[in-house]
Amino acid sequence: VSLLFGIIAKENVISTYGVLYGTAAAIRSAMTPLQAYVLMAVTTLYIPCIATIGAIRAESNWKWAALATAYMITVASIVGILIWHVGLLLGWGA
Repeated sequence: VSLLFGIIAKENVISTYGVLYGTAAAIRSAMTPLQAYVLMAVTTLYIPCIATIGAIRAESNWKWAALATAYMITVASIVGILIWHVGLLLGWGA
């Protein structure tokens, strides 16, 4: 849910967690450090805000905007999956 609101603006990812969980302690108890690290990496790498996608479209066309969006989602997903599996292999917990 928070990643969907992050499309509007990246800072909405954390504020959505604040709304959903209420306190930082509740957020910490809701996810493990490995899950938090994966969320951090994916949030950093996945698509930028909708204004940036609009700027890509304005500078080129919808094809390039869609291609850039698909590329960033793919990279973020692959990196998140790699971090998750490496973390599990190293015993960082799940």
